[in-house]
Amino acid sequence: MKRQIRILGIPVWERRDIQTGPVEKPGERFMNAVGAMKTDSSVEVSEKSALTITAVWRAVNIISGAIASLPLHVYKKERGSRKESAEHAVASVLQDPSPLMTSYNFRESMNAVLLMYGNAYAVIKREGGRPVELIPVHPSQVEIVTLAGQHHYNIRYDNQHHSLSADEVVHIPGLSFDGVKGYSPVQVMRESMGLGMAAQKFGARFFGSGANMDGVMEIPGELSDKAYDRLRESWDATYHSLENSHKTAILEGGAKYQRIGIPPDQAQFLQTRQFQVAEVARMFGVQPHLLMDLERATHNNIEHQGMEFVTFTLMPWIKRWESEINRKLFRTKERKEYYAEFNISGLLRGDSKARSDYYRAMFSIGAMSPNEIRELENEKSYEGGETYFAQGAYTPIQKLKEQDND
Repeated sequence: MKRQIRILGIPVWERRDIQTGPVEKPGERFMNAVGAMKTDSSVEVSEKSALTITAVWRAVNIISGAIASLPLHVYKKERGSRKESAEHAVASVLQDPSPLMTSYNFRESMNAVLLMYGNAYAVIKREGGRPVELIPVHPSQVEIVTLAGQHHYNIRYDNQHHSLSADEVVHIPGLSFDGVKGYSPVQVMRESMGLGMAAQKFGARFFGSGANMDGVMEIPGELSDKAYDRLRESWDATYHSLENSHKTAILEGGAKYQRIGIPPDQAQFLQTRQFQVAEVARMFGVQPHLLMDLERATHNNIEHQGMEFVTFTLMPWIKRWESEINRKLFRTKERKEYYAEFNISGLLRGDSKARSDYYRAMFSIGAMSPNEIRELENEKSYEGGETYFAQGAYTPIQKLKEQDND
């Protein structure tokens, strides 16, 4: 006998094939619900607290900003070519997704959530079957349920619960093992994030303590409670905090101070902070120089690293965006003719000399027309510029042999 259960306040018939994403360990569900997980460094790590690490903020900012700034167009296939279709309903909603935000803000916030939580969701509002609005929803307000091989989304937005089918939700998942719900990079890497946050807190407290004397005070004899409290309060008031650093300590009554703390240089504090930048760079696939770590950057490798950022960092996220847009926003019969695509040609440009040499080579073999070159350079086309040219001096070897035989 089936029994009724409730997910996010919505009744759902229980089945054996219900899926809710990656299996969590005991206790993790509650900690994830409140947005934090305890680490071995005794630091609670959540998606929001991880942003206090400057390298994480920079990585999320630069990836999300780059994707948000790229042109996103709708194209129609025409006889082996394509033509931009700016009047299509999908093009309109992509350029104006919501009355509350611009296209840039929409994509930037969606991608930031995707990078931190592993999933990004937006409810699709339609009129007459056409998408007219995209409403971003925080991952904490979404539950995915699979019933009879179909995904359903139990979502809370506008202070109401909604049970939506898969074609009513734009869902961009990150890396996952089931292809349905992505893993949160922050939670998967929480120990590394915790180490970085612990080092940051240690540095703040070290400089904030001023005196920086983590140790014990030895006093001959036994102090009364009043004398003990007076000595401790006097010491903290005089030598504690950054403003009181480097003051000369005056001890009375034969008292001796013995340091027991480990100095930051011995604890490799600076090396730990530097290592965390590399850890974040690996986590998000961002080149260190884009996180303002120029220790190993040179003039020769910066350009190549910039190209790698587009190819290996941005492209996987871009393909996730394009696949979900084309699958959910276009009608089934439209998908054979229309598709959405980001224009990344501007990011792939090299220096002016390299571009000039490339265009010259492609033009000379008839692979590109003048207007195609001008389009890549964001220049206006001109009449007659769609003609292809090729060098006339090139002659097939077989043709030369035939001329020799004659």
